[in-house]
Amino acid sequence: MFDKVVIGGTFNTLHRGHKAVLDTGFEVGKTVVIGLTSDDFANRIDPYAIATIDPGVDAIVVSKETLMRAEEINAIRAKKCLDELTIIVVPTALAKDGRPISGNLIRKGEIDIDGNLL
Repeated sequence: MFDKVVIGGTFNTLHRGHKAVLDTGFEVGKTVVIGLTSDDFANRIDPYAIATIDPGVDAIVVSKETLMRAEEINAIRAKKCLDELTIIVVPTALAKDGRPISGNLIRKGEIDIDGNLL
């Protein structure tokens, strides 16, 4: 169990993959900080915020698709003489056809939020 876990993302069109990341965060963290933003806002400011400045954060929960961002966060923390975060990677949630569940596929009407084909 970790004292403080961070999770971040846009979570637009909340789906089973997002829920798996959130559920994992609450399973492994005493305190969970969720950074929720829009794509536009994340591109205009520091998208990593608390994860790169808070010495009390000790873990980050990510999907396989966002693992690179967690590694970037650890590089930034190292430059600031902060401990690296333990990175917890949640397996990719797959749709019934084997493709990763994504907001894009849901918005295009190809799958639902649980990965069922439409």
